[in-house]
Amino acid sequence: MGDDALTLIDENIDEDHPSVIRNQLAQQVRKLLREHVAKDLIREALREWDLRPDAGPPMLPHLVSVAIRRRRAKSVQDDRRAAMTDWEEKLQKEMNE
Repeated sequence: MGDDALTLIDENIDEDHPSVIRNQLAQQVRKLLREHVAKDLIREALREWDLRPDAGPPMLPHLVSVAIRRRRAKSVQDDRRAAMTDWEEKLQKEMNE
């Protein structure tokens, strides 16, 4: 699991960050992996972390939650779009009959 954490850090966080910060991020990643958080969510959170100049390593679990909520919201939006498309198709079919 430790190697997975370091690999995730290496893949998503530039080496120009101080090693102390990279190590703290790796500790957070290890904790998340122990909780069976999906690696793709951790990757997304790490990329988000890298874009936030005010974010410290302890913020990583919060950013995982943000990624989860974003995906959930996208799923709901996709469901609504699909329902609207179905409704439009039914309406169009009725109008053509």
